Amino acid sequence: MSFKIGFIFFLIILVASIGLVGFWNWREMAFSKEDVRLEILGPREVEMAEKIEYTVKIRNESRISLEDVELIFEYPAHSLPKAGNPIRVTKQLEDIHPGEERSFSFSARLFGKKNETKIAQAFLLFRPKDLQAVFESSTTFTTLIKNVPIVFEFDLPSRTEAPRLLDFSLNYFSNSVWPLLDLGIKIFYPVGFEFLESRPTALEETEWNIGLLNQGQGGRINIKGRLVGEPRETKIFKAQLGQWQQGRFVVLKEIFQGVEIIKPFLHIFQQVNQSPKLIANPGKLLHYEIFFKNLGQTILRDLFLVVRLEGELFDYYTLNPGNGRATEDNRVVIWDHTIMPKLRTLLPLTQGKVEFWITVKDDPVPQIINPTIRNRVSIAGIEQEFENKINSKIKIEQMAFFEDEAFRNFGPVPPKVGETTTYTIVWRAKNYYNKVKNVKIRAVLPEQVELTNKIFPEQGFNLTFDSITRELVWSLDSLDPGAPEQVITFQIGFTPDDFQKNQSPEIIGQVKISGEDTWTKQTIKASDDSINTSLPDDPFITEEMGIVQ
Repeated sequence: MSFKIGFIFFLIILVASIGLVGFWNWREMAFSKEDVRLEILGPREVEMAEKIEYTVKIRNESRISLEDVELIFEYPAHSLPKAGNPIRVTKQLEDIHPGEERSFSFSARLFGKKNETKIAQAFLLFRPKDLQAVFESSTTFTTLIKNVPIVFEFDLPSRTEAPRLLDFSLNYFSNSVWPLLDLGIKIFYPVGFEFLESRPTALEETEWNIGLLNQGQGGRINIKGRLVGEPRETKIFKAQLGQWQQGRFVVLKEIFQGVEIIKPFLHIFQQVNQSPKLIANPGKLLHYEIFFKNLGQTILRDLFLVVRLEGELFDYYTLNPGNGRATEDNRVVIWDHTIMPKLRTLLPLTQGKVEFWITVKDDPVPQIINPTIRNRVSIAGIEQEFENKINSKIKIEQMAFFEDEAFRNFGPVPPKVGETTTYTIVWRAKNYYNKVKNVKIRAVLPEQVELTNKIFPEQGFNLTFDSITRELVWSLDSLDPGAPEQVITFQIGFTPDDFQKNQSPEIIGQVKISGEDTWTKQTIKASDDSINTSLPDDPFITEEMGIVQ
């Protein structure tokens, strides 16, 4: 009897379990995630940086409530979400009941190039009530950037001769109502272009940081280089204006311009002091020889040649125009066909020459860094610019004193044979125009002179003495242009020999300074005179007081 009751109880449990499993299977089969509608609404076309709003709609069209609901919204790449929002937003939602609809808004500004598509994405994770399975729905929305309110263009000739200097610019201007932050410009040069300089200065010759650009603001980048190529060859220049976002350069505008290389009919070249690429020294007289050659098959007649001089280090008062005519300010020299036969008639494959002279300023001009001098030559509608770098101007001054508080010199004045008299030597080093590195200041001490090991300042100066060569060397890592002069003071002791009696012997030889100019890559030098016991810089010592007794 008990067995029969137990068997009946087992059957009841089995039937109930089968029914329960069947019920859950029926509920799961009765639910379809297609009944949960997820969509993104927004503008199909926008202007770059325009504020837009996405609306994400969720509608539960099933007969089952949705629990553990999570909405994930991803803004398009390189967009600027509403202040404080990350690029990926996650929201935990309350239960969504059958027939219920929810809406959520997300604002942003989109950045990118014209005709670039931007895709927003939405994901919905949820679990139907009384079910264990988690479902996911997703959707996307695409927006086209129809316009970028930035003017970005080349100012570049479409045709040019080669080889020649090419001077062009990149112009930019913002019409965007929204301030554009962290902007930059990149340029890609064609093969055959040699970068020379730019204003403002480029990073690695190809990049410029623009920073903030408000509506109505703009600027210009001037680039100078040398272009070479074969006639009929086209050189393509490419530039990008973009925004730096988390270390990545997002391109907003991209432009291209081709330059066709044409065969020149007139070749212009020049020499300065018989060098095609002279690097000039301050105070140097420059002899310019400008040559022009007819490369065509046609006779050129009644020509004018004009030279325009540019540069703060030209001493315009020293201009000698030769047989040319100078303007009143001495900045332009003109030659015409009434003066020169070659300008009157230039036969095919023949050349002519004009020449003039001008000096580079010797006295330092303050606040000039990495100077150049330029001259533009124009003839028969062709213009070519030539440029010469200027070496830095370094100066070394050597002085000697007996009456000096630094070391309190001692000994007889006038000096006496066999007795030691000490003197204070001062070296002053100064630099203008360009940074100079690996600087050495040298002088030789006579046999009768020794260092006393008194130096001021005592630390931070590298002063060495070679007892064999008797050369004294002061070494400096560098001299910056326009920086305060470097000064070192040291004491020497002079003990005259018999043969120096009734003389004013030398106590230190000529001082020489040398270093490497980082702008011109040349070694530059300067010097100052040797000094004897008459001490010309010491107002308390007369010539008679310098004669050895």
